[in-house]
Amino acid sequence: NVTVSGHRTSVRLEPEMWGGYEEICRREGRTIHEICSMVDQRRHGSSLTAALRVFIMLYFHTAATEEGHAEAGHGNGAIESEKPAKTSPARGYVEDRLEVLARR
Repeated sequence: NVTVSGHRTSVRLEPEMWGGYEEICRREGRTIHEICSMVDQRRHGSSLTAALRVFIMLYFHTAATEEGHAEAGHGNGAIESEKPAKTSPARGYVEDRLEVLARR
């Protein structure tokens, strides 16, 4: 159960999706409820569960771009590089992903 804009509701996600969602919340310093409310406010014609799945995919898809890999220190065989990965994407990252979701 999650609280969306002050109301409790249920969301069914696969364990892997929950894991990804919890990782996003950890990285962004926000609660599951806060991000759920943000996604809910920007979804159009889809269920909250579907909108969350799209949001989670977009978040990690952006991190998987060349720029995202560079920011995280990936590439050129440097998986175990000395350079620590950033713990949080640039400020406004969640809002950017939500804007993409809102345009869908």
